[in-house]
Amino acid sequence: MVSTVSYEVRIKDEFFFLLYTYMVYREVVDFLILVVNEEYETIRGLGAKDSMTAIERLVHSTSVRKAEYPSFDRRFHKLPSYLRRQAINTAIGHVRTYQANLLNWNENGRKGGRPRLGRCGSRMPAFYKGNMFTLGEDGEYRCRLKLFIRNDWVWHEFSLNRSDLDYIARKGLRMEDASAPVLKKRGRRFSLVFSFETRSELPEVSERALGVDIGINSHAVCSAICRDGTVKGRRFISFPEEEDRLDRILGLIRKANSNGSRYCHRFWRWVDNYNERLAMLTASAIVETAAGMGCHVIVMENLKGLKGRIYGSRKQRLALWRKREIARRVEEMAHRKGIRFSTVCAWNTSSLAYDGSGKVVRDKDNHSLCTFSTGKKYNSDLSASYNIGARYFIREITKSFSEKRMSSLQAKVPELQARTRCTLATLTSLCAVLSA
Repeated sequence: MVSTVSYEVRIKDEFFFLLYTYMVYREVVDFLILVVNEEYETIRGLGAKDSMTAIERLVHSTSVRKAEYPSFDRRFHKLPSYLRRQAINTAIGHVRTYQANLLNWNENGRKGGRPRLGRCGSRMPAFYKGNMFTLGEDGEYRCRLKLFIRNDWVWHEFSLNRSDLDYIARKGLRMEDASAPVLKKRGRRFSLVFSFETRSELPEVSERALGVDIGINSHAVCSAICRDGTVKGRRFISFPEEEDRLDRILGLIRKANSNGSRYCHRFWRWVDNYNERLAMLTASAIVETAAGMGCHVIVMENLKGLKGRIYGSRKQRLALWRKREIARRVEEMAHRKGIRFSTVCAWNTSSLAYDGSGKVVRDKDNHSLCTFSTGKKYNSDLSASYNIGARYFIREITKSFSEKRMSSLQAKVPELQARTRCTLATLTSLCAVLSA
């Protein structure tokens, strides 16, 4: 499996030289958008490469050919050919999207506002290796970029952040294998984003799965489940320091609001940053746990599309819960390590006891604890992680069975009639019936 991962390396030196290049590139794209839109009928049926060649002949003159739009060369003198072609492709994609939206608007009776062509927005240039970007020789902590400086395109040398490059090296990646870096602007800082392609082999058969229950009581509870229902390991993932910082900032927001302040942009930016860091730490810890326990697949609940009004004393924390981002990061990181990723239905994973005794009753004072119908007290998130891993193996075992065989199995294990009623005890019973 081939996956792509990107890393950001901050540029430490001058700001204005990069800003001028960024502004010129945006002007180039805006100019080309108008040209492509005017000549759209000419390139409508052409492919990507032919479309780019056709537009380039219209705007760029050579010794044997005169352009139909000579103002482009006069306005953007000595523009590098690589940057020009990249801007043409960007403009073509922008206009194709606009024309498709316009066609749909006309076909749907012109409901709503008419689509607008707009401008390039925040599109960033890419610096092609060897022609617009080269790495330095002193430990690769410096680079040279071809930038627009004093009305000319010249090479300029910059210092790169050492910690960012060392982090990429610790991941086992080489800068020689990186794709062309893309410029990124954040506030008054610029950085280069490098993309790497990694190859990994995913296992064909999963003998051990890591059932993961993510929530707000604990950031994640992981259980390593074997194919026969044996629990091989458990781990509670929590970051109390980050949690305390987040609670402190939320308290500052409540205090500011009680004093009459309507805007707390700075505090909410802190909350967003800490929340994003919690998602990153949680996803990284889940993948490390799966690799350490020798699991072939990570199984989580499918929490996409869950909507509804949030009630309770922790409704703010539920609103800030980045469940989808955690799942997305876990999937990307797991594939890079050669671990599969799968999801199961989230219904009744926490409300059913893992031993098959039925519904559980949550503790009113501590929601992380529950009581089984047998009177046994247990951690509700840990029980849910058992059920999540078990449902994955039940699906893998029974998906190739015929209807006749499934009917006979459902007679012996009634919980198999509905996947949302399956627990760890169901998997154990199924394996016992199959081995008999």
